[in-house]
Amino acid sequence: MSAGEYREALAFIDGTRAAMTDAEATLGAEAPREAARREAAARRDDLGQRLDMLRRLMTAAAQRDRIGARGNPKNGFVSPERARARDVIARAGAIEDPLQDLWTAWSLRAKGETAAFTRAPLPR
Repeated sequence: MSAGEYREALAFIDGTRAAMTDAEATLGAEAPREAARREAAARRDDLGQRLDMLRRLMTAAAQRDRIGARGNPKNGFVSPERARARDVIARAGAIEDPLQDLWTAWSLRAKGETAAFTRAPLPR
């Protein structure tokens, strides 16, 4: 993974963290019913797109890690490209599950259900 790709990946991860913070903060806010559903659907779509892009980023970084596997593990050398790819995988992996939880919570809200993502699933 080149230094430029690494910077772009970190910028995307930071932007996703900011979007997650905003989505989490507004999750408990009340709004008129129809407007709330439209806003929830838009937020759900944004978070879903970010989740998809995050997973694609992790896949691309894993491929770069595999391609960059030039170092000899016996002497502990890891190429800079491989180290950057591993860092991106670790950072993206750390926010993948919380992002999935937020997407689920906003999906419930878009359907009109009010359960928070910290509660048990609603019975069907």
